[in-house]
Amino acid sequence: MTPELAARFVLLRDRLLSAPLGPTFGEIATGNPSAHSGSTAYDAVLRVADGGMFGRIDLFPQAALAGHAYRLRGLEDAAEWVIIGQVLYVPIVMSRSGSSTALVGENDALEALGDLDDLLAACVEACRYAALAPELPPDDWQRFLETV
Repeated sequence: MTPELAARFVLLRDRLLSAPLGPTFGEIATGNPSAHSGSTAYDAVLRVADGGMFGRIDLFPQAALAGHAYRLRGLEDAAEWVIIGQVLYVPIVMSRSGSSTALVGENDALEALGDLDDLLAACVEACRYAALAPELPPDDWQRFLETV
């Protein structure tokens, strides 16, 4: 996670906390200093934000990772991946040995999303967020990102 992305996560968390009566379209948890997800790169994310809801994107907190591991069963080389979240209930996996991410599609086919920083940018930047599901209209999270 780049320092710029980390700062953006903190800024958005502060904005969400300052408007607690607003719609629940996003939530960014505080960091977990003892993160151990099985991926050094995702551990860095968990230390800044221990999971979060970003409109259509959910990043799982440390405590939920093991509970979602069953979703990896059909993957070839499942031990090489850790599930870190979902986009519209489609699992997001990340390489344990690097920072590449992918969606797990039909028949367990992997659809590359890019590296972890690309995925994180989609969580916190309106134009990248919209590109994840261009066929869908803007939602509350995208509109929120456009104002920050």
